[in-house]
This record gives sequence, C-alpha cells and structure tokens, in this order.
Amino acid sequence: MKKCAIAVLCLMFVSTAVFAAASGGGKSSASAAAKTTGAYEGQMAIGYEAGVLTGNNSAIAFRYCVNDMFSFEGLLGFGTGDALFGRNNTGQNVSGSMFAFGVKSFYIFQRYSSFNFYGTFGMSIGVLSPKGGDSSSPFGLVAGVGVEYFLARNLSLSSELGLGGTFVKDGNSFGTFGDFLPNFGLRYYFGS
Repeated sequence: MKKCAIAVLCLMFVSTAVFAAASGGGKSSASAAAKTTGAYEGQMAIGYEAGVLTGNNSAIAFRYCVNDMFSFEGLLGFGTGDALFGRNNTGQNVSGSMFAFGVKSFYIFQRYSSFNFYGTFGMSIGVLSPKGGDSSSPFGLVAGVGVEYFLARNLSLSSELGLGGTFVKDGNSFGTFGDFLPNFGLRYYFGS
C-alpha cells in the first residue's frame, strides 16, 4: 500500500510538471512577476512537512518569503515512542526520542496561475537518543526540485524530489529521497 501511495504521489508530481511545461496556459515568468507584483515579499506561512530533512519524521514548518522568487523555511521536528528506532538484535522494540532542526531555501524557477515549480536546498541537525544506547547527532543535506500547488489563495500542497544525505556516527547514507518518500508539505500563508 505504501509503495502504491508513493508511486501515485510521484506520478502526480511528474504529470503536473509535464502538463505545466506543455500547456503554457496561465504561465507567467517568475522574474516578470517579481518585477511587477511584489505579492509574496514579506509573506509568512506555517505548515507541516513530512520527509527526509527531519529524519523521515514530520515537522512544523515556518516560511518567510524574501521576495517573489526566494524564500527560507525553518523546520522543527521531534518524536518519541516505543519503536522509534526499530528493533534490536533480540527482536525487542527500541524506544527513545529524536529532535531535529532544519533550514531550507527555495527558488521559484517558474510561476504558474495555481502552482510554482521550484528548486530547494536544505540542511538539518538532530539529536537521536535511543533508550539504553548512545546518543548521536545526525547532520543532513538535501537538494531537489518541487511543485507547490495552491488549493486556495493562502493554502498550498507541495511535493519534492531530489538527493539527500545523512551523516551520523556509524551510519552515513546518501541517495535519492523521492524513491522512498517524497517530501510532502501543507502550508497556510498569512495575509494572502
């Protein structure tokens, strides 16, 4: 079921980008929009993000639009539970807690009437504390492209695909993050 949902999200992401590139309808240049409107400058948003930047956990997202083409986002994620770290070699759940703080930047390549196509770069640092084990501090980097679709003037859904790496004592990883969990976000923009 999870693979089916991921495949559908990936298909939606790709088809939206292909449709937008092919249609040309409702298309406006991001640079032209930035020169004429200034509609997003200083705008703030709060939202939710699920993805690799916070260690495959969800996060609260706070976005600030510097101008019509460039914005920053801070992410704050945490988790605690009995099976947060999977199972140990005896088959018992490993409980513990995790905390992550991340920062992402966004650059809009193309603005359409109801969605944006953008590039993103982000980094995060976290604390993993398994019960009865050594704590560690993973550092993550991600870069990719995304689509943000506006359901209403101030409410959006987004999805991202790209490359990500997590660097932690005894367990570095690197790879595409779109193949196992595309970043997914929901945001509410204030003052739209």
